[in-house]
Amino acid sequence: MDSDSLQQFALADRFGGHYKRGEYDAQLFVSPLESDCQKFFSYELTGKVKPSPSLLSSDQQRAEYTITLLNLGSSQTNQSHYLVLKRRKILEETNRIINELLDETDLEQSREAIRNFAEMELCSINDKLNHFWSARYQQFTSVGLEVVETTHEVKEVVWSNSP
Repeated sequence: MDSDSLQQFALADRFGGHYKRGEYDAQLFVSPLESDCQKFFSYELTGKVKPSPSLLSSDQQRAEYTITLLNLGSSQTNQSHYLVLKRRKILEETNRIINELLDETDLEQSREAIRNFAEMELCSINDKLNHFWSARYQQFTSVGLEVVETTHEVKEVVWSNSP
């Protein structure tokens, strides 16, 4: 979505830099350039994002600050929020496909099929990751981690800007 399109949204549905309006605290903000930024957030199938419950309280505060600052669609925001609806659609579809690939009679084949699907969803295309990459990544749990750790192109895109 381009900048002009975002300007057409009602303020409640704007997000990212179009919503924060110049506010910024570098000590609290979770930057997408941080190598482990995805660990700060937890995604619900409803499309809502919240601080990961496994974080220390100071990191939960950073995650909440970032969610609120950028209007990313936390549990306190309106459920019709544009990002919540888009994220929910992607998470529901990803979850549906994963469940279809599960075959309790052949767990090895299921694991391989889910790994292939994870590679499709998590690998970069033209040096760009899919929309809502970290939400997709979370859906794949250990398989997603395995793909990211073993697929060179994903590592380069995800962690190329690490400090």
